Amino acid sequence: MIGIVCDSGTDLPEELKNKENVRVVPLRVVLDDKSYRDGIEISEGELLSYMEEKIPKTSLPPQSEVEEAFVSLIEKGYSEIISINISSGLSGTYNLFRRAGESVMEKYPVKIAAIDSRSISIGSGLLIYKALQLIEKKKMAFEDIVAELKKVLKDRIGVYFAIPTLKFLKAGGRIGRVSATVGELLKIKPVISIDEDGIYYTVAKARGMNRAVKLVMEKVMNFVFNKSIEAIAVYISGDDPATKKYAEQIKEKLNELKPKMVLTGKLSSALLVHAGSGLVGVAVLIGDY
Repeated sequence: MIGIVCDSGTDLPEELKNKENVRVVPLRVVLDDKSYRDGIEISEGELLSYMEEKIPKTSLPPQSEVEEAFVSLIEKGYSEIISINISSGLSGTYNLFRRAGESVMEKYPVKIAAIDSRSISIGSGLLIYKALQLIEKKKMAFEDIVAELKKVLKDRIGVYFAIPTLKFLKAGGRIGRVSATVGELLKIKPVISIDEDGIYYTVAKARGMNRAVKLVMEKVMNFVFNKSIEAIAVYISGDDPATKKYAEQIKEKLNELKPKMVLTGKLSSALLVHAGSGLVGVAVLIGDY
């Protein structure tokens, strides 16, 4: 049997989190030197209230906690495990889980493969969605599934998002190749994606969020042009009515493409720290060519 271990930054929807063969290890949100487990010990509202005046931080879970996630699957009879994490270009999460997997393999007769998704949020989550599909079909060997997932992450997953401010990405050192001097006073908003190295970069710029969201859709449509769509995800951060309206407009447009699966959700607290409220993003998993 094959299991999955991942971090909370993959933003898996509840129906995937709750699968018997999935374990999600929470990242940490740090407020005034006090650490909270993402999704368990701190709410979105509490975090957004804090962010009105201060800049929170994030940190990794202890390696022992990651190892416990692997062991909990092993004790259920899973002898092959795939670890999938948010981009190593944006976080130390992948390297932590890789080391934890290596440590567990020294103690147990199991196979653990670590995969750097080179993506973030539900972009990484869609790779897990694909992994679960392959596992459930029970037609591929463990090594073949790992090889297939590495092919998928190269060019079959696209992520595009717009955010009202770069303040938090800049403060957290997650700015990547996005210019931190994009004209805030001129209301210039970047449309951000993730490159082949798993690092943020700007794919377009627009004046105002309304136009930026339209550009997000344009980039998505270009990415999926003439291709089948296995899954599409629309994610937001915060509870602003305008943000929710943008998400609904995107979902209506994307439904016209007849994707096999549409997922919706919100950023985990660990990612909200770096994005702030008002993010509107789309992740796409396209089918075989």
